[in-house]
Amino acid sequence: MSILKKTISFLLYSNLFVSLCVLALAIRTALILDVNVGEYFFCFILFSTLFTYHFQRIIRISYKEYSSNNLNWNKLNFKLSLIICLISIVICFALIFSLKPISLYFLIPLFLISFLYPLKSFSKISLREVPFLKIFLIAIV
Repeated sequence: MSILKKTISFLLYSNLFVSLCVLALAIRTALILDVNVGEYFFCFILFSTLFTYHFQRIIRISYKEYSSNNLNWNKLNFKLSLIICLISIVICFALIFSLKPISLYFLIPLFLISFLYPLKSFSKISLREVPFLKIFLIAIV
């Protein structure tokens, strides 16, 4: 596999590209609304997105759901996924202390949704699998 193909695979399947897109959306929204939230908030958005996607993939791998190229890549690069997930959550916890307290009131419910999203409940399905709920949860978070 060529270096270019490996680089593109890493950017796409490691969810770094999605995290950078979410960061760009947050920055653009702050510019449009003329809101000064600070660079720590933007770093938090980047790493929390990266953590959320990797956490979801790790959980889905543990449920043995290998139905997509993304999951297959994460299965083959499981240690890298774990490392990215751990580094991201450590950075998020470090950045929490630099955020305004009002932000935490909004972030705690979003964290709970993100954390519970891939986990299967007592009914053997996750929030992700509930019909018509997935799109609303993603939009809220």
